[in-house]
Amino acid sequence: MLRRLACAFLTAALGVFFVLLGSDAAMAHAAEDMPLSLQIEKARFSDAEPRYSFTTVQKLNTLKILQAFAEAIPSLGWAGTDFCKWPSVTCYQSTVLFTVSGISVKGTLPDLPDAVDYSHVMITTINLFNQKSSISGTLPSSWGKLQHLVTLNMGSTSVSGTLPASWGSLRAVTFISLPKTSISGSLPASWRSMSSLATLILYDTQLSGTLPPEWSSMASMGILQLHQNQFTGSLPASWAQMPALRRLSLIANNFCGCVPDSWRRASFRVTVDSQNSAANCATANSCDPTTTTTEAPTTTTTEAPTTTTTEAPTTTTTEAPTTTTTEAPTTTTTEAPTTTTTEAPTTTTTEAPSECEVPHCITCVRGNPTRCDVCASGYMVTAAQWCMKRPSADLASSPSSTALNAATSLGVLAAVLLSM
Repeated sequence: MLRRLACAFLTAALGVFFVLLGSDAAMAHAAEDMPLSLQIEKARFSDAEPRYSFTTVQKLNTLKILQAFAEAIPSLGWAGTDFCKWPSVTCYQSTVLFTVSGISVKGTLPDLPDAVDYSHVMITTINLFNQKSSISGTLPSSWGKLQHLVTLNMGSTSVSGTLPASWGSLRAVTFISLPKTSISGSLPASWRSMSSLATLILYDTQLSGTLPPEWSSMASMGILQLHQNQFTGSLPASWAQMPALRRLSLIANNFCGCVPDSWRRASFRVTVDSQNSAANCATANSCDPTTTTTEAPTTTTTEAPTTTTTEAPTTTTTEAPTTTTTEAPTTTTTEAPTTTTTEAPTTTTTEAPSECEVPHCITCVRGNPTRCDVCASGYMVTAAQWCMKRPSADLASSPSSTALNAATSLGVLAAVLLSM
């Protein structure tokens, strides 16, 4: 009896499998035979579905920030409250991208209001790249409140001021680009808290000071471009601890000393001036002050007042510095570049400014670094040719997999009955 029942179940399992498999093939065949007009209608129906969705609180707080930009940059021409329909604004899922591309606007960078719940400000991108003299003003400290900001690109504009220390609280930002601007001051040590920052482009500005050793804790930093600035001091050995660092560009600065041994052992690619990589960099480009400048005043200052106050200082004090201080730089600094200039700095720095400026882009359109042709995995090219994260979608089970699961379940039951 049990064997008959088991055979019946097994027969039923095979029947279900072939029936469902046949229906799956029929559906695929029907899809192939579907009239072209119907296929187009289905595509249009999918495209017509809303691409974004915001809560009332998100709309209200995001609108307040965008209105601050509208007041500071009147030429944007924004009006009303439906910001998703404004020019240069793209809404996608629950994010807002503010990207000025292909047009010229004029204005300043706005300070952001206090009466805002920034946890519900859904702006992820601010892109004012290549607006040149049209966009000016200092970098606002209040922008450090933009909790969802991921991309900030204001290269080739007239923005100025220092890098705000408050921006260290931008935990979500992955890309900051401010090259060819008038920003000045030093690199804030507080930026070490930008745990997601992967690309920082700050070449050809007026930045100065020393490189902060605290930045060694930036776990996501991969590309750091600081060439063509006025940085001084030694190269921090601790920067070799950045686990994700791949490229570091520092040429055309005023660093002293040598490339640290820890950098040479690390896997990232670095470009520095020749005086920092020369064999005699420790002596010819020493970070220590000269030894003779302090001795000249001590030997002659005590005797000069007792004999002739006017002549003693002029004969000894002026000659000691001129014989020692001027010769050390002229003999070593002029020769170091010609003997040890690695051709790598000149090849990498000239190409760095022409690299793709679009975040998450693998290949930009030829001759246009602001337009993406191929995005990285997980991103798609938008109509403005920027990279946008693909929406996550749950994979539905196909009829064939359903058939297989049903047949498997019945087969297991039949096997149990046969073994009894």
